[in-house]
Amino acid sequence: MKNQDIITLCNGGFLAATAHSLPEAHFYKFFRFKREAEKANRRIGDAQVALLKECGIDPQKFAEASDEAREKFTKANALLLDEDAGIEVKARIPFAFYKGVYDENKTERGDIFANMAVEAVLLDNLFSEPEEGEGDE
Repeated sequence: MKNQDIITLCNGGFLAATAHSLPEAHFYKFFRFKREAEKANRRIGDAQVALLKECGIDPQKFAEASDEAREKFTKANALLLDEDAGIEVKARIPFAFYKGVYDENKTERGDIFANMAVEAVLLDNLFSEPEEGEGDE
Protein backbone atom coordinates (compact mmCIF):
# COMPACT_ATOMS: atom_id res chain seq x y z
CA MET A 1 0.00 0.00 0.00
CA LYS A 2 1.35 3.38 -1.01
CA ASN A 3 1.16 6.66 0.89
CA GLN A 4 -1.25 7.86 -1.82
CA ASP A 5 -3.62 5.05 -0.81
CA ILE A 6 -3.59 6.31 2.76
CA ILE A 7 -4.42 9.82 1.56
CA THR A 8 -7.26 8.39 -0.55
CA LEU A 9 -8.70 6.53 2.44
CA CYS A 10 -8.42 9.40 4.89
CA ASN A 11 -9.65 12.11 2.53
CA GLY A 12 -12.52 9.82 1.55
CA GLY A 13 -13.84 9.55 5.10
CA PHE A 14 -12.56 6.08 5.99
CA LEU A 15 -11.49 7.16 9.47
CA ALA A 16 -15.18 7.70 10.29
CA ALA A 17 -16.12 4.18 9.14
CA THR A 18 -17.34 1.55 11.57
CA ALA A 19 -17.38 -2.24 11.41
CA HIS A 20 -19.65 -3.28 14.27
CA SER A 21 -21.30 -5.87 12.02
CA LEU A 22 -18.09 -7.93 11.97
CA PRO A 23 -17.37 -10.82 14.35
CA GLU A 24 -14.89 -9.73 17.05
CA ALA A 25 -11.76 -11.20 15.44
CA HIS A 26 -12.47 -9.45 12.15
CA PHE A 27 -13.66 -6.29 13.91
CA TYR A 28 -10.23 -6.09 15.55
CA LYS A 29 -8.51 -6.42 12.15
CA PHE A 30 -10.61 -3.52 10.87
CA PHE A 31 -9.82 -1.49 14.00
CA ARG A 32 -6.06 -2.11 13.66
CA PHE A 33 -6.11 -1.20 9.98
CA LYS A 34 -7.98 2.01 10.70
CA ARG A 35 -5.55 2.94 13.50
CA GLU A 36 -2.54 2.22 11.27
CA ALA A 37 -4.07 4.30 8.46
CA GLU A 38 -4.60 7.17 10.90
CA LYS A 39 -0.99 6.97 12.12
CA ALA A 40 0.34 6.78 8.56
CA ASN A 41 -1.78 9.78 7.57
CA ARG A 42 -0.24 11.80 10.41
CA ARG A 43 3.29 10.72 9.36
CA ILE A 44 2.59 11.69 5.75
CA GLY A 45 1.21 15.07 6.80
CA ASP A 46 4.25 15.73 8.98
CA ALA A 47 6.55 14.72 6.12
CA GLN A 48 4.70 17.02 3.72
CA VAL A 49 5.05 19.97 6.10
CA ALA A 50 8.77 19.23 6.50
CA LEU A 51 9.11 18.94 2.73
CA LEU A 52 7.40 22.28 2.21
CA LYS A 53 9.80 23.92 4.65
CA GLU A 54 12.78 22.20 3.02
CA CYS A 55 11.64 23.68 -0.30
CA GLY A 56 11.57 27.12 1.33
CA ILE A 57 7.78 27.31 1.45
CA ASP A 58 5.80 28.53 4.43
CA PRO A 59 3.03 25.91 4.72
CA GLN A 60 0.51 28.68 5.45
CA LYS A 61 1.52 30.62 2.33
CA PHE A 62 1.88 27.97 -0.40
CA ALA A 63 0.23 30.14 -3.07
CA GLU A 64 2.70 32.94 -2.35
CA ALA A 65 5.76 30.73 -2.90
CA SER A 66 7.78 30.99 -6.09
CA ASP A 67 6.82 28.80 -9.02
CA GLU A 68 10.19 27.08 -8.75
CA ALA A 69 9.69 26.22 -5.07
CA ARG A 70 6.14 24.97 -5.68
CA GLU A 71 7.29 22.83 -8.61
CA LYS A 72 10.12 21.34 -6.54
CA PHE A 73 7.66 20.52 -3.74
CA THR A 74 5.13 19.02 -6.17
CA LYS A 75 7.73 16.69 -7.68
CA ALA A 76 9.17 15.68 -4.31
CA ASN A 77 5.68 15.19 -2.86
CA ALA A 78 4.81 12.85 -5.75
CA LEU A 79 7.80 10.71 -4.76
CA LEU A 80 6.66 10.76 -1.12
CA LEU A 81 3.15 9.67 -2.09
CA ASP A 82 4.56 6.83 -4.19
CA GLU A 83 6.46 5.35 -1.22
CA ASP A 84 5.21 2.31 0.68
CA ALA A 85 3.06 3.30 3.65
CA GLY A 86 4.48 0.55 5.85
CA ILE A 87 1.13 -0.95 6.82
CA GLU A 88 1.22 -4.71 7.06
CA VAL A 89 -2.07 -6.59 7.12
CA LYS A 90 -1.22 -9.99 8.56
CA ALA A 91 -4.67 -11.52 8.10
CA ARG A 92 -7.43 -10.24 5.87
CA ILE A 93 -11.14 -10.11 6.52
CA PRO A 94 -13.13 -12.57 4.39
CA PHE A 95 -14.87 -10.84 1.50
CA ALA A 96 -18.20 -12.35 2.59
CA PHE A 97 -18.30 -9.76 5.42
CA TYR A 98 -17.79 -6.73 3.16
CA LYS A 99 -21.47 -6.13 2.36
CA GLY A 100 -22.30 -5.84 6.07
CA VAL A 101 -19.54 -3.26 6.57
CA TYR A 102 -20.59 -1.43 3.40
CA ASP A 103 -24.23 -1.27 4.48
CA GLU A 104 -23.28 -0.21 8.01
CA ASN A 105 -21.48 2.81 6.62
CA LYS A 106 -24.44 4.15 4.65
CA THR A 107 -25.56 6.89 7.00
CA GLU A 108 -27.28 10.23 6.89
CA ARG A 109 -23.77 11.73 6.85
CA GLY A 110 -23.02 9.95 3.58
CA ASP A 111 -21.98 6.67 2.07
CA ILE A 112 -18.26 6.23 2.74
CA PHE A 113 -17.70 3.27 0.45
CA ALA A 114 -19.67 4.76 -2.45
CA ASN A 115 -16.38 6.51 -3.19
CA MET A 116 -14.94 3.97 -5.62
CA ALA A 117 -11.34 4.94 -4.84
CA VAL A 118 -11.85 4.37 -1.10
CA GLU A 119 -13.63 1.09 -1.75
CA ALA A 120 -10.87 -0.13 -4.09
CA VAL A 121 -8.10 0.60 -1.57
CA LEU A 122 -10.03 -1.08 1.21
CA LEU A 123 -10.86 -4.17 -0.85
CA ASP A 124 -7.31 -4.44 -2.20
CA ASN A 125 -5.69 -4.20 1.22
CA LEU A 126 -8.01 -5.38 3.99
CA PHE A 127 -10.47 -7.88 2.55
CA SER A 128 -9.61 -11.22 0.96
CA GLU A 129 -10.34 -11.91 -2.68
CA PRO A 130 -13.89 -13.14 -3.15
CA GLU A 131 -14.33 -16.83 -3.81
CA GLU A 132 -15.73 -17.74 -7.21
CA GLY A 133 -19.40 -16.81 -7.24
CA GLU A 134 -19.11 -14.87 -3.95
CA GLY A 135 -20.68 -11.44 -4.24
CA ASP A 136 -22.69 -12.39 -7.30
CA GLU A 137 -26.35 -11.66 -6.89
